[in-house]
Amino acid sequence: MRRLLDLFFVGIGLSSTIAFAEEPFTVSGEVAFPKDGDIYIELRTQTEQAKDEKPLPPRLLTIKLTPEQRKANRASFKLVSVPRGTYCIKAFQDTNKNGELDFVEVSRLPAPIEPNGFYRPSWPIEWDNIKFEVDRDITGIKIELRLGPP
Repeated sequence: MRRLLDLFFVGIGLSSTIAFAEEPFTVSGEVAFPKDGDIYIELRTQTEQAKDEKPLPPRLLTIKLTPEQRKANRASFKLVSVPRGTYCIKAFQDTNKNGELDFVEVSRLPAPIEPNGFYRPSWPIEWDNIKFEVDRDITGIKIELRLGPP
């Protein structure tokens, strides 16, 4: 009987650990921006960041600005159903309405021509400085979009 009880409690512990590991999370905050245009929020993995690949929903969010948000130059965002993992957040404002962050070449290097930024910005942009863990709901993120390096 003791053996059966031990197995029962181990089984409950394992099933709750598995259920907890699969729990989707939310990542939310506010983005400040200087111009007019849709805001793109991208929650990227290390591979996506290294290859400059857009993530797929639910880790990609487009904010169509309201008149109130435009006037305040701020908008809230919330990414839902985010799996546990290590991510960075890249955001930009699409001022020319083509759905992409556009660049020009300056001294043989690409330079963005639209407001952009990262959560936990650093220069140069390095994964170890911009990454964070999603292992619970994350709130209160602040991102400032601007031209030039973070």
